[in-house]
Amino acid sequence: MAMKELFSFFNGKIQSNENFVILDTIKTDSQNFKSFIFLDPIYILETSNIDEVENILTEIEGFIKSGYYVAGYITYEAGYAFEPRLKSLVSDVCFFHPLIWFGVFKNPFIIDLRNADTENLKAEEYNHLCDEMLSYEIANINLNMPENEYKSKIECIKDYICSGDSYQINFTWNVNFSFKGSPLALYYDLRKKQRTSYAAYLKTRDTHIISYSPELFFRRMGKKIITRPMKGTIKRGRVLSEDRKNAKVLHDSEKNRAENLMIVDLLRNDLGKISETGTVKVNRLFEVEKYETLFQMTSTIEGHLKPETTYLEIFKSLFPCGSVTGTPKIRSMEIINELEKDYRRIYTGSIGYISPYEEAAFNIAIRTPVIEGNNGFMGVGSGIVWDSKVEDEYKECSLKMRFFTEPVQKFKLLETILYYKGKYWLLKYHVQRLQESAEYFDFTFDAEKLLTYLKQNANQLSNEKKYKIRVLIDKFGKFYIENLKLDISKQDNTGHVVLASKKMDSKNIFLFHKTTHRSIYDEMYLKAREKGLIDLIFTNEKGEVTEGCISNIFIRKRGRLITPPLDCGLLNGIMRQYILRKIKNVKEDKITIDDLRNSEEIYLCNSVRGITKVNFSAEFVC
Repeated sequence: MAMKELFSFFNGKIQSNENFVILDTIKTDSQNFKSFIFLDPIYILETSNIDEVENILTEIEGFIKSGYYVAGYITYEAGYAFEPRLKSLVSDVCFFHPLIWFGVFKNPFIIDLRNADTENLKAEEYNHLCDEMLSYEIANINLNMPENEYKSKIECIKDYICSGDSYQINFTWNVNFSFKGSPLALYYDLRKKQRTSYAAYLKTRDTHIISYSPELFFRRMGKKIITRPMKGTIKRGRVLSEDRKNAKVLHDSEKNRAENLMIVDLLRNDLGKISETGTVKVNRLFEVEKYETLFQMTSTIEGHLKPETTYLEIFKSLFPCGSVTGTPKIRSMEIINELEKDYRRIYTGSIGYISPYEEAAFNIAIRTPVIEGNNGFMGVGSGIVWDSKVEDEYKECSLKMRFFTEPVQKFKLLETILYYKGKYWLLKYHVQRLQESAEYFDFTFDAEKLLTYLKQNANQLSNEKKYKIRVLIDKFGKFYIENLKLDISKQDNTGHVVLASKKMDSKNIFLFHKTTHRSIYDEMYLKAREKGLIDLIFTNEKGEVTEGCISNIFIRKRGRLITPPLDCGLLNGIMRQYILRKIKNVKEDKITIDDLRNSEEIYLCNSVRGITKVNFSAEFVC
């Protein structure tokens, strides 16, 4: 079956199925390398009655022993069933959604992502997935709680912490939105920008649950059981060096370590209830994991299950995970029930599967939008401790929403290299920049393979001519090379520049990496050339000079060359790097428009055109 036909088959089956479960591993490692597609359940186990939750988990055991797979979800509120104090809080509640839902399946379609080809399904092609999907539209995104009400709730939590009721409360709220179109298209769209190990897509009649969770609840492998709580968050940097700095700040943060350690201690205790004596241990503590928009801190705890441990006993001991409640768990859940405005439902519950071979894996259902008809909602939250700052917690929640609210960015890495007199000029600088951007964006990149490719490409070039070599690299490491012959006789040795009318946002990460995501520069450069200008000079939101459309900027001031620092929001151009390393009496410093007006000389540079002296017309804007 051809790849396109295979995807058409699955898309057709998925869209026509009333109930299905996809458990999708996008970010692979030594334990996460399989994706599962469960279609056509032979039986469905579900209930909206808190008194029947334990019965459903008991029924699951029978199907597993009969050789069936079970896949589905358990909501946060189902956890009330496992503790009398909590169960009494909802004994009179009539839930209008399933508290627990599992499909029983004969065999899933399993994709082993370690193999280059599994039953005609290549891992690389699987990761591309259907671009030709139906469309969708999300609108009217809003939080179910104004900021002043959120602040009041946080102060109330701090009062409980002060009185000794809890050490930490994981407080959550809902993001509501309207939805039109194909939920499957949304699932594939989010998949392109969220590389997580525990993604899922479930349809249960008219409800679509889309989860891009990075957090493992528990994994069972024979008698071994592991859990990996996630507690501690910080934003990504704009470049690799900032990334490394932010990751270290998170790793060394006393506040985040203390919160993480509280959850680790809680889960060690929970695992101890179902594990053989002396087998519970912390394998890894305070690890920092990188995702598209943020870093998160995890720790890993494992144990060896007591003989004949059932899945009911596992869930009664561990669920809900302490990372989404607080400590101590039961009192924290009572406070959560009092203060949160809406039921969490699947948010901070768990999605996963159980196989008949003593294998199971469940996520913590965070980053999980739910769509019902034309309406949708998604939970978001953070852990509150005594010294938490309301503004910081509010920002953290906004940061966690970015995976959903920010549009998908489709781009390739780009380098433009000068080939002249039989060599690629400044090649090691170009390769190093590609290496760093590939690591930043999690692109596959093989430097040796690229160098071999370029060497072969040089065989078709004339040593007597000058070329601009465009190198494009996609997310999966595929190279595209384009050779553009340059007319040396028309090369600019001088020219005029003016200010660009558009200001750049210094927080925009794409300013710091050379990619195909540069339409604003391409449009403005074309506009400048039509007016006879050699380039434009951009400024940022603070009025600081940054760069040109295709150039970096140097000015001479009091006999010294100055160029804007990267922090202002600009690309670390190859010629810029070369000048800073090789030429004396040059420094990085902020440049204002007045500095341009009063400078002794202004130069633009890039690695293909070299260095060009320009005249600046301060009274004009393009």
